[in-house]
Formats: sequence, C-alpha cells, structure tokens
Amino acid sequence: MQKQEETYVMGVGASAGGLNALSRLLASFNGTTHSFCVIVVQHLSPDYKSELTSILSRRCKWPVEEIENGCSIQPHRVYVTPPNRSIEMKDGKLFLKELPPNYKNAPSADQFLISLAKEKQQYAIGAILSGFGHDGTEGVRAIKEVGGFTIAQSPVTAEYQDMPQSAIDSGMVDMVLDPAVMFDEVTHYINNHRVLQSSTPRERSLDAIFELLAKRSGTDFSKYKSSTVMRRMDKRIEALRLPSHTEYYKMIRQNPKELDVLFETVLIGITEFFRNREHFDALRKELKLLLEEKRPGDSIRIWSVGCATGEEPYTIAMLISELLGENIANYQIQIFGSDIDERALNKARRGTYSAKSVEKLPELYINKYFDKTEEDQKYQIRKTLKKNVLFSKHDITNDPPFVKLDLITCRNLFIYFNNSLQKDTLRVFHYSLKENGLLFMGKSESITPASDLFVKVNEFKVFRKADAAKVYNLKFSRYNTNFGHSKTQDDKKTAVRNMSILDIAKETLYHANENPFVIINDEAEIKEVQGSLRLYLEIGQGAMNHNLLKMSNKEMSLEIRGLLAQARNSGKIQVGNVIKFSLFDQLHFVRIKILPFIYPMGEENHYLVFFERIEPDGSYLRLTEEVSTDDFTDHRILELEQELNFAREYMQMFTEELETNNEELQSLNEELQSANEELKSSNEELETSNEELQSANEELSTANNELRLSNEMIIEREEDLKMANREIIRNETLYRTISENIPNGTVGILNEFLEVEYLAGQGMARYNIDLQSVKGKKLHELNPSETERSKLHKIFSDTQAGQSCKAEFSYMDRIYSLHTIPLKLDEHSPTKVLYLTQDITEQKEFTNMLEREVSHRTEQLEATNTKLAEVNLNLQQYAYVASHDLQEPLRKIQMFIALMHKSLPENDKSLVYSDKVSRAAARMAALVNGILEYSRINEDEREFEVLRLDEILDHVAEDCDLLMQEKNARLSYQDLGEVRGIEIQMYQLFLNLVKNALKFNEHQPVIQVSSHQVQGDLLPENSDLDPGRNYNVITVQDNGIGFKPEYADNIFEMFKRLHSKDKYAGTGLGLALCRKIVEVHKGQIRAAGEEGKGAKFTIYLPMDK
Repeated sequence: MQKQEETYVMGVGASAGGLNALSRLLASFNGTTHSFCVIVVQHLSPDYKSELTSILSRRCKWPVEEIENGCSIQPHRVYVTPPNRSIEMKDGKLFLKELPPNYKNAPSADQFLISLAKEKQQYAIGAILSGFGHDGTEGVRAIKEVGGFTIAQSPVTAEYQDMPQSAIDSGMVDMVLDPAVMFDEVTHYINNHRVLQSSTPRERSLDAIFELLAKRSGTDFSKYKSSTVMRRMDKRIEALRLPSHTEYYKMIRQNPKELDVLFETVLIGITEFFRNREHFDALRKELKLLLEEKRPGDSIRIWSVGCATGEEPYTIAMLISELLGENIANYQIQIFGSDIDERALNKARRGTYSAKSVEKLPELYINKYFDKTEEDQKYQIRKTLKKNVLFSKHDITNDPPFVKLDLITCRNLFIYFNNSLQKDTLRVFHYSLKENGLLFMGKSESITPASDLFVKVNEFKVFRKADAAKVYNLKFSRYNTNFGHSKTQDDKKTAVRNMSILDIAKETLYHANENPFVIINDEAEIKEVQGSLRLYLEIGQGAMNHNLLKMSNKEMSLEIRGLLAQARNSGKIQVGNVIKFSLFDQLHFVRIKILPFIYPMGEENHYLVFFERIEPDGSYLRLTEEVSTDDFTDHRILELEQELNFAREYMQMFTEELETNNEELQSLNEELQSANEELKSSNEELETSNEELQSANEELSTANNELRLSNEMIIEREEDLKMANREIIRNETLYRTISENIPNGTVGILNEFLEVEYLAGQGMARYNIDLQSVKGKKLHELNPSETERSKLHKIFSDTQAGQSCKAEFSYMDRIYSLHTIPLKLDEHSPTKVLYLTQDITEQKEFTNMLEREVSHRTEQLEATNTKLAEVNLNLQQYAYVASHDLQEPLRKIQMFIALMHKSLPENDKSLVYSDKVSRAAARMAALVNGILEYSRINEDEREFEVLRLDEILDHVAEDCDLLMQEKNARLSYQDLGEVRGIEIQMYQLFLNLVKNALKFNEHQPVIQVSSHQVQGDLLPENSDLDPGRNYNVITVQDNGIGFKPEYADNIFEMFKRLHSKDKYAGTGLGLALCRKIVEVHKGQIRAAGEEGKGAKFTIYLPMDK
C-alpha cells in the first residue's frame, strides 16, 4: 500500500496593508504536484464584517473558504480566519477560539504559526506580509527550529514594514521576497524537499560530507541527531537548488569554503533573555540557597554550555547580581559562556542587543544593566555586569571541560544530540560539578541517559549532582586528531594491502599495549594522549594547562621528573618503581616508564610516558589488610627505603648535573671577565648612543601601539569581510533567483561597448533566445526596426553618460517598458548599463482604451456642465424676477389691509381676518426676501478681505440689542480671531445663528461663541476641507430647545422646519443661507444637538487665501 503524501501547510500572517500583498500572493497560485494548502491569518477588527474571503476568491484560482471550528484541511485550498477568533492547528484540524474584549492583533499569527510548527514540523511553511507590530516573529522562529521553511515580504514592497522587518531582524527568515514570486519559491522548496526526503538517508556522499566538515571545523556531527543535521543540510542544498547530496558533495570538493557556510547552517543559535521565565524563577530559588552557603572571598563558578549569542550567561549574571546585591564585590564571580560558533561568540563578547531582544525584560533590568546607544538605538551590556562573564570557543563533545563548578546551564542543546552523546555529556557535567552542584537544562530535555548521576530538584529542569557509585573514564578528542567517522571495513582492507609484514607487526604490538600513555617534550608539555588517564592526571582550576608534571598526582610528580631527567641525559628507556596512591577510597598501584623517541621531530625531543597499572592478586590485598602491626611496620619501612633510595639516586643525579654546570659556569666566568674589559671599552660608545636609542625607542613604542591598533582593526575588518562575503553569496543567489523569474520581462547588463554581458528573465522564452545566443552582441542592433534601433542606441548612450532613463519601445509585435541605470563598480572601471524591460502590450492597449473612454466621458461632462450652467443662470434670473414681481403685489396687499383695518370699527369681526391676512403677507414678504438673499450669494463678486470676527459680532449684538433685552438674553464672545471673507455675508451668517438661538428658546437665552485654530492634518474625518490649509473653527452654542440628533444633517435644507410656524415663526431659509455662505467661503458648517439641551453649530473657515 502506497504511503499517503504529507500535506505541506503555509501559514500567512498579515495586518495593515496585507490585503494588497495577499491578493498579489494568491493571484500567482496555480496547480502544484504535491499536497499543499494555505491558512491566512489577517488582523481584522472584531466589529467588522469581513469580506476578505469573497475578495480573495476573485483573485485566486484555488477555492477560498472561511474556517469553521474543527474543520479538516484539504490540499489546494486557501483557508481564511474569521475576525475576533484565535486559531490553532491540532491533529490535522483547525480550531477557533473566542478572544477576550479589546484583544489586539486578532487573530494572532504567532499563536497559529507556533501550533503549526508543533503539528507539521518540517512540513510547515511560514510567511509574514505587510503589517504593524511584531506579530509573526515568534511563529517563524518556531517553524525555523523544527526545520520548516520561512519567508517574509520585502520591506521595500510592503505598505507597512513592521511585521516583515521584525521577522527578518530575528534572523529566522530563509528568503525575503515580493509576494508575487512567493508561490514559485514555495513550490520549488516543496519539490526539492520531496526529492531529498525520498533519497537514501545515509548515502555514502553524506558520510564523506560529515568527514570533511569535521576536519575543517573541528566538530564531529556524527553523534548529533542525524534527522536534525540532515534537515539543516537539506535546507542548504535546497537554497543552492542542487538535486542530491552527491551533487552537493561534488560542489564542496570544488569549493571547500562552502563547508564554512554549511557549518553555520547546521548551527541553530536560538536563545533569548530569561527564556521560559518560570524555569528561571525556579533556578533563582536554588541559586539563593547555594549562595547562602558561600562566604565572602569564595568563588562562584558557573558554566553556560552552548550559549550562542550570550543572552543566557548574561541572564545568569543578572540573577547573581540581584541575589548578592551590594555584596557582589566580596565574591569571585566567574561565569563561562562557551559555544562552537565563533561568530555568535563575537556578538556575545560585544554584548550589544536589539530593542526586540530586550523587550521582554523588566524595565528595571534594562535601566540597571544596559546602556542605550544613540547611533543605532541598541542596548549595550554595562561593564559592571560584563566583567563577570567570559566567553570561549569550546566543543563540549571534544574539549576538556571547566571544573569545580557550582552550576552548569545547558539548555536546548541536548535536543540535537543522540542518546550516546547525551550520556557522555552528562558524565562530563557530573565530573565538572562540585559536590551538590546544580545542572539547569532545557524545557524539553531530561537526564534519562545517565539518570544515576543526577537527582531531580524540581519540575523546572533543575537537577543536583548525585554521588555516583561508578567512576567513568572521560575521553576528550582534543588530544586525538582522529575527527570524523571511523574507517569502513573496505577502507581498512585497502590500507592493510599497502602495508609490509613489519608494518603489520608494529601495528599489532601497538594495539596489544593496554596501558595509557602520553607524548611529551623536554618541558613535560603534553602533545598527545592515548587511553584514559583519569586515575593519574587532574585538570586544575583556571586556565587550561597541559604540563604533565602539574597535571599528575602528587605521588607521581617527583617520580616523573626524575625519570624524565635520566631519559633526557641517557637517551635510554627509564622504568620507575611501583607507586601506591589512594583515589576514590581505593588503593591503586602504577609504574611509570619513559621511552625517548628514537627519531627526532624538529628541534624538540619527545618522550613516551607509559602509566603501567599494577593489579595485585587477591592474596596480596588480603595480606595487606591482615598483616600484624610489626609486619605492617616492616612493609612500610621497605617502601620508605625504596623511596629513599630513589631520592638518593635523584639527588646524586642532580648533584652531578650541578657539578657539570659549575664547571661550565667557571669557564664561562673566565670568558666573561675577558669580555668585561671589552664591554668597558665599548660602554662609552653605548652611552653616547643611548640618547639616540631612547628617542628611537619612544618612536618605536609609538609605532608599536599604532601597529597594535591597526592589527586589531585588521582583525575586525577581516571578520566584517567574511560576513560581507557570506552576505554577498546570499544576495547573489537571491539576485539570480529574482532576475531569472521576472515574469514577461528581462533584466540585463550591457558592457562599455553596449554589448550584452548578462541577460535573464522569463520574457526570453517568447522569442526563443538565451544568454549564450546574444552575449557579446549590441542589444539595440537586434531590433528589426530602424527607428527603434536609433531610439535604443540613444537611450543606452545617455545612460552610459550617467543619466537614468525610462522609455517605451516596440519589438516585433509587442510593446515594452524600459528602465536603465548607469552601473559603475568603482572609479577606475568603465560605466556599464543595467536595464529592465517589461512587456506592457496588454497594459498599453488597456490604457489607450481607457484614454478614449475618458476623452469621450470628458466631452459628455463638458456638454452637461454647459447645460447646467445655463439652467442655473435661468433659475437665478427666475428667482430674482419672481421675487421682485411678488414684492409689489405684497406691498399693495399690506397697504390695503392697513387702510381697511383703520376703516373698520373696533368690534368688527372682519378685523380678525384682516390680522391673519396681514401676518400671512408679512411671512410672504420675509420668504421673498430670504429667496432674494439666497440667490444673491453666488452673484456677490466682492473680493475677500481679512475680517476680525469680534467686530462682526459687535454689529450683530448691536442690531439684536432690543430683542436680547426683551428676552433677557446673554451673548458672550472674545478673541475670535480672523478669517478671509466678504463682510456682509459674514454678518448675515452670525446674525442668523444668533437670531435662531434667541428664537428657539423658552428660557433666558445664553449664547456662547468661541474659536480655535486647527491645521489641515487635524481636520475631522469625512470632511471635504483642504488638508493643506489652516482653519479658524468657530463654535456657536445655546441653551435653547435643541433638536433630535438625527436631524443634524437635513436641518440645513431649504424650507426645512422642525417646528410648526405657529409656535416658532420663520421661513426655513435661515440655516440654508448659513450653509450657502460657509460653502462660498470654502468652509464647512456642522450642527449637533439634543432635545431640551440646546444646539451647537461648528463652522470651519479658512484663514488664508
């Protein structure tokens, strides 16, 4: 039965500006040969009815569905997260959860991507598009940790750069791309990943790569978890677009520097300050108990293994500082941070971190332990903390460990070791720790491979050293140059065939030796180690020392010193006496044998020092335990006599050496006396040149300091160049990828002769050409049109002269856009031309069609505007004539009513009707006057002038004085500022507003007029005001009857009345006239009110021309 293909899942996080990026991404989707689906996590407002699914459906060829709780994923589909829900993936299904009120960043990209990483592991793909904030960064970090693929939108193309830039800055992004090309890269990744997954896991070339990597880096990855290392290696192979490990091995053989890149790729330096806070809280409690047992002057030694960029050692230093407080100066603090990545250690030594790295730290810690740098806004560890932390390159699998430690922290390193290497490392930790020393491990790690060595302290991965019943031999490959994998049986057979019988005999004798030995020089410095020397040698505290005399047990130091001197003088094998010593509560016996090398190696002499372990039989041991006091005394006397005889021999040898040296010194003294006279005679000459030497010495000292500084700068520069070179390789790969995948276009470089030097892009396929067919040809001469050839030649020539150009040209039956840039690598190199073409035939045709349509619509609009202008003029004339013709009959009606009123007796009933007619005529007259005023607003051609609003309000108050006294009203205004406008119209505006406030009031009217100024960028939303101008905002507020809020917009309509004319007189034209005046002055008026609580009118009037 065929195994079901694993579905790749791409999680896409986006926020502000993400719709455009999502549209461009999904528009490129088409069929794929493997199972693959997309989950979109877009920040949305919880109150917003999302149309995202329908919008994306119109742009994507795949089905687009909104996620339902518990739905299973299907390949070749796009799933969209609904608003106000968080999303997680578990057991191949998607689960939605409601969010608490006012929750930001909903749904969370981090939350989903972290669950995706746990669920899909290496089949997870994370993409971060445009958006605010840092959401998604932790998610891509999680995907990167499990070997997935991560991409981010190029900040250059993102509307809002925060989210993609934060992901890029974390160093966890594999590729930075435009959304339009992401699908092609994801498809390419899936195809390559499938091929690598289906290949043989441990093919022969893979072993060869491991061996080369071990030889170059000094680190043997063969005991790391093979799945982890292979996953990292596969990512590098995928980035290089190579089909197999075999091809990658061939590339490494051709370019050994690729091993440096692979070494950095295999390493996963993921760390942070106080990672897993609750774990550090638990460690703090144990550290407090440990420090309480210390006394002033004691040393506190801590080792952080695999510290990467140093956050963990500095975290421990902060904890120690907080626990000891001001008493920290009374203790010797030594915190060692080690790693095999020199690049990460350099960053750790600098102690400079980004704002993102320290954002989770308490503000107190940031202020206390960091200095913020002004130039790049980063955070620098203070020297008071930094002085307690030392960083060193160290391979825990090879190098001798630090010893006499109080605490070892090794977090998230064991997850990359196989079981055997975990066991060996735990034995090293047990050896290095003091009694009751602590071991602090990662969240998902355990001591299971060597559970007898440590005792669990708490559930937060803190362990204490146990008293082990068994003593383990530790082997450090630092003294053994045999890195990498052991030879295969075939390799061994080949080697044996090339050996003589004497060589085989020598090999047999060598392997028959069971005693450990070291190779030393005349100074007793160890050069090589073979076998376990745990019983005989001890690694001391402090800096690493390889001197055999200083590392050997006290009982053997004198023995080795004497035998070495005899071997050095005689050149013969020296064998010592049996030495008895006690270790681990057991008696041990050893005999030292020293063999001088029969052939010299360079200028130094070398010696083999054998440690022959003596195993007494059982009867001897019982005899030793059961002898009487007298027998024991005799036995002890015998031992002391043997030691005394050896001491005498050593003293005799030492005396002979002294006598020999004395004779040599006497002869030398005579020579010195004769030379003394010569020195006296030359002394005067030396004194005369002394001043010259002193001055020269000062110059040399100055030059030496300058050279030392220059050397340090060169070293730093070399590191920068290495990093820059790696960046160039990555950028070149990215550039080629982008250039080769430009849709419907080409990118190329012309040399100084305008000949094709480089050409790439999918547009070449239309004309069946490639780089080799056109390389060295003048590009403009390839165009069949003479006109186009001349145009292109001029463009390229102008560009070569230093002028960038944008133009269009035709080739065959297509139209292309052309963008050229002068390319000059340095001042001595000739200027080349970098150009980009894009097929715009369809866009051009569409643009031409739009232009024709716009031209046609413009003609129609102009004709309509002409007709509207004529109609508007006729309406104005009609309003004016109609109003003027109505005034004369109205005056006559009013006059006759007045005469009739005088002629009728007082009690005549006709007087009632005549009063009604008189009032109707008065309203009619007011209406006609209002219409006349409204129609004249647009005809007023007076120029705008600077008006003081306080003076306008003075006139209004004066004209309304009687009415205000009648109503006992109060009008207040002060410092209203200035506006530009027509004075009479401003008077009409405020007169109408004040009269309205007086009219629609059933109590003592209080009218307040105030003003303030605003700039264009502070204008209210949904306004038609010009944001480039400054405005005077005048507010007229009263305590009248007010109005319902829903009438705030239509209150300004002509003839609009909210109350009956019998209760409140008026024409319904006042506020319409106000709005007309404000609009003529390029402003805006708004109304707000509430029944029984008054009305408020806000007027925006421009202050400048």
